[in-house]
Amino acid sequence: MRKKVKKNKSMRCAASAIPPVTSNVPPRHGGHSAAVSYASALCVFFLFAAAFFMKLNIFDRGCDIKAGEFGLFRVEEATRYRYAKLVSEGKKIPDIDTRIQYPEGLNVKKYFTTVSQRVLGHTYRIFHFKMPFHKFVIYFMFLYSSLSVIALYKAARLLSSGRLFSLAACAFYVTSFASGSRTIAGGLVEEDFALPLMFLALAFVLKSLKSRRKVYPIIVGALLAGAVSAWHVSQFFYLILTAILCFLYICRPDERKNIFNLLAPVIAILTAAGVVVPVLRGGYFLLSFSQILGYTFLLTHLTSSKLRVMAKNKAVTAAVFVILGGLIYTVSRPLLKEHAKNYAHVYTLMFNKIRYLGNKPTFEGEVKKLPFDTKVLWQSSFVSPGIQFTKDIFLIAFIFAIPGLFAGIMRLIKRKDSGVFISLALLAGFLILFMLVKRLYVFVIFFLCMIMPLGAKFLKNKKYTFAAAAFFFAGAFMQWNTTLPKLRNIPHRINSYKQSLINLMNSNLPPGSVILCNIGLAPEIVQNSAFSTVLHNHYEEKNIRDKTEEFYKSIYGTEKNLYDYAKKYSAEYMIYHWEFLFDKSANSMRYQVDAMNLFKDCAAYKLHFDENNLKYFTLIYQNEYYRLFKIHPAGETTPPAKVEYVPFFNSLVFEPQNKITYMDGMREKGPLFDDDYCRVKMDGVWGLPQLKNRADAAIGSGNYEEAEKIYLQMLEIDPYYRRTRIIISDFYMRSGLYSKAVPHISWLVANYPEPQSYYYLIESLREGGYKKEAHETAKKAGQLFPDDARFK
Repeated sequence: MRKKVKKNKSMRCAASAIPPVTSNVPPRHGGHSAAVSYASALCVFFLFAAAFFMKLNIFDRGCDIKAGEFGLFRVEEATRYRYAKLVSEGKKIPDIDTRIQYPEGLNVKKYFTTVSQRVLGHTYRIFHFKMPFHKFVIYFMFLYSSLSVIALYKAARLLSSGRLFSLAACAFYVTSFASGSRTIAGGLVEEDFALPLMFLALAFVLKSLKSRRKVYPIIVGALLAGAVSAWHVSQFFYLILTAILCFLYICRPDERKNIFNLLAPVIAILTAAGVVVPVLRGGYFLLSFSQILGYTFLLTHLTSSKLRVMAKNKAVTAAVFVILGGLIYTVSRPLLKEHAKNYAHVYTLMFNKIRYLGNKPTFEGEVKKLPFDTKVLWQSSFVSPGIQFTKDIFLIAFIFAIPGLFAGIMRLIKRKDSGVFISLALLAGFLILFMLVKRLYVFVIFFLCMIMPLGAKFLKNKKYTFAAAAFFFAGAFMQWNTTLPKLRNIPHRINSYKQSLINLMNSNLPPGSVILCNIGLAPEIVQNSAFSTVLHNHYEEKNIRDKTEEFYKSIYGTEKNLYDYAKKYSAEYMIYHWEFLFDKSANSMRYQVDAMNLFKDCAAYKLHFDENNLKYFTLIYQNEYYRLFKIHPAGETTPPAKVEYVPFFNSLVFEPQNKITYMDGMREKGPLFDDDYCRVKMDGVWGLPQLKNRADAAIGSGNYEEAEKIYLQMLEIDPYYRRTRIIISDFYMRSGLYSKAVPHISWLVANYPEPQSYYYLIESLREGGYKKEAHETAKKAGQLFPDDARFK
């Protein structure tokens, strides 16, 4: 029986001083391991390339990149592109941009993140790319945003150690609607520059927990500094990540040193960024909630080094943390009055979303309780997601993530794994935020996919690994089949009505003209013309929100109110959209300024239906969506231009001709606009194109009787629409029913006395047996159009 030899301390020290014996024999399976690593890297690169080409292909199909930069970038992406192009041309991004916010200007340095624009512009300029700048921007952003695939693979590998399932998680991410939809929709979305930085930072956080290398926390800090400088919402990620690490610091005394070594350099680097970066300095980032949490963490750690009772006592540590945090918050608040004012729209939005459980109130009494700052932001991508939307984008990924979620929870219970806890906490945190703000699905899908590979732990027999992985890849392919149709339906360029409007303005208005229009259209006008606009949708400054509210209220006030507002900001032209009057939904301008009932003497009604009686505005152009007015003092009698007929602007279609509505007790203010009648008529007018398609299909199948019924239904919806009269006249003439065509062509002649109208009428009368009437009409046409050979 062997006796155990007990080594004394000196023997152990001596043994430790002996260098290990090395061998020239390579480790077993080393070549195989390297081959697997290279194969995995190749697969990651393939998924990265797939993400890039998928986004590029769908975007190009939707907008044709080769067609040029006009109208390519929408809303705030248009402003970002304009700034990036200035840098690419060696010009300076203006500190105060008066073109986008005339006349006072937008303080770009203070309120606008320009990191992505500077990177794009300088890269293009330094490397002398030959391709057009707009094409370079799309290629760069689609490539850069795809770096999130690499970040996901690294993070998933650090959590699970499994290459195959980490690749499957990446496949799920690439094929998800949530990972690429906003990139495809915008082309130059600011979050696309920040997301890869945040996700890579998370991978290095997980790496830091497993390694003592001091460079990793520095990398984390640098990446997060870049993210918060590029996108305002990045501060939410930094805040939640810091809160999670602080929680671990309090609850796990054994890990406090490691967490301090990780978080302290990050806080230091972010503090330096808050001093150096103009937009962070202007936004008082140094006193933001995330930084206050960081300062509290540092002071708590410093206090714990002085008070031994905190070493193992979680309750005392938590109490000290809360007290110090409260003190810092109380001292800092008086310094942040401007910050609180500028970011009130974010704070009040979140408060009211929680208050109303994510459901936007529609009862008038509740709507009036909401501040304008909340209502103006509570729309578009800032609404709460519905159940159907959530199911459509997350259901398949969530089903395949369930084993990973269970495995992660079991791992937390058994091993208290900090990396898994951080990942699950981030998923939970952003899932809650997603329920409040829909656009945050970009975070949820990443964290959901990151958890997936943990499910491989349930595979007791390793021989089933490849079969299980193949099942996951099949799931990703199934998800892609549901994602692709949704991605193809995303609009890209600004719509054709905006393009027609801007082209008309470029051809007919003096360069430098000041345009008053709604916030979403303004950046697109500035980018695609030489004009300036009064308003924009970059809401980080309180003044622009106040200015927007003032505009909305003036639209629903009198014409004089609107004129006074326009002249206050030197506007020369105004763009009116039919939604200003017709839309009273929870996303409308009327909702935002509590104008749910309108009198017919308001400016919106007159601009929409009564252009001939305006004193300060003259109609010079209209299309199916927009009207363009010239603004002038009273007394300048310029008749409205002759414009193409549009059903939306015809009061005979949208107002009852035998009914006048008044508000109880306010009859002296005049009649009300009848929203209920308008809504019914709106459904009919919107359906005209669909009815036309149905009639064409009926003709194609030989069912002429059905086609005639549909055409007459179209005529009943809008009997004033020239296009409908032409269509039904043509139908009757082709069917040989000339006598039925006559009344419709006669209407065309009376309302649109053009050669073609007369020609159709003459032919219909002649073929219908009305030869005398045909002769008289031809004689009249010959007098009106002596040069037209058809009437000689």
